[in-house]
Amino acid sequence: FKPQKLTTGGVDLPDKEEPPVEWDIQFSDPSSSQRAKKKRLSVRSVDGIIKLSDIQSGDYVKYINKKKIGPSYNAARLRAMMDQLWQDEGVLSIEVGNHDGEDILVEATVVKPRANLTHEEMGLTVWIWGVLCIKQIDKDSLFSHTCLKETDHVMSINNIECEKLTPKAFHHILNELPREMTIVVLRKKHRWSGGFK
Repeated sequence: FKPQKLTTGGVDLPDKEEPPVEWDIQFSDPSSSQRAKKKRLSVRSVDGIIKLSDIQSGDYVKYINKKKIGPSYNAARLRAMMDQLWQDEGVLSIEVGNHDGEDILVEATVVKPRANLTHEEMGLTVWIWGVLCIKQIDKDSLFSHTCLKETDHVMSINNIECEKLTPKAFHHILNELPREMTIVVLRKKHRWSGGFK
């Protein structure tokens, strides 16, 4: 079994005084040769703010705003659903998989609705649990719309390595970063079940 690499891009609508967020993602329908239960929509191209994430052409779509995307969806229906979610909820969380991934890494890219948002307002708390880990993600917070989970090992934020950071230093960076933030975490495989924690 080769573990898949998961990525996500989550974006939030800005306040009125902030410039609009530009984004685009196009999908390809499953090939006719795939079995019905194995049919998966794949990413064809990305543009705008989604380019900040690690989502790339060839990734298959797993969840949109935590809604599982099954074989009944086609590219047009999925894109229409995303446009409606963006309009109704102001948030998009895109979780994709790629069986060619070598590492068990999860990435979340979010956009602050305003630049001076604090980590408390974003609802993300980290602590040292052997290594720097996510301690809590508040319900209905900015990060609750991503696929990050409590106990994920924080590897980097906006390409700043976090291996030696204290929780206080991480929270300070989170507060001071510009609107776009990309957090990469390591999700360990369970040694008994073979699943992911």
